[in-house]
Amino acid sequence: MNPSQVLKQNRSLYGLAAATWFKMFLSFFKNMGFVACVTDPCVFVRHNGHLLWIYVTLYVDDMMIGGTSDMLIDKVADEFSSHFKLKTLGNVRFILGIEVEYAHQTKKLKISQAACINRMIVKFNQVGAKAVHNPSVMVKSCSSARKES
Repeated sequence: MNPSQVLKQNRSLYGLAAATWFKMFLSFFKNMGFVACVTDPCVFVRHNGHLLWIYVTLYVDDMMIGGTSDMLIDKVADEFSSHFKLKTLGNVRFILGIEVEYAHQTKKLKISQAACINRMIVKFNQVGAKAVHNPSVMVKSCSSARKES
């Protein structure tokens, strides 16, 4: 290569791919009417009328869509799939090491990191360790977003 020549790079520099992906995704989300949460910029919310909410969480290339209507969730998934390659895995059971259980009849959501905690217990040789009382709340009941806004 001649020292006076300049090369143009057609992709992101190593290590910046995730940031570039997030910026592109953020722009796409804003165009779809989503707003990033202040407390977690990887959680996006869109309100579509009286009681219709849609939530999307994004962590690198893992995405979870939830909402108050299956039809609304399907519509948003279709919008995504027209721009991105999606692999639909059905109802979430595990995401990022968190176990997720949703009871449709009672509309209760339970999340647990027991599997992750058990792996750490084994990893750090604490299987026979004595349990210690923790003053934190073991079961936390959260109000719905509809009641908070």
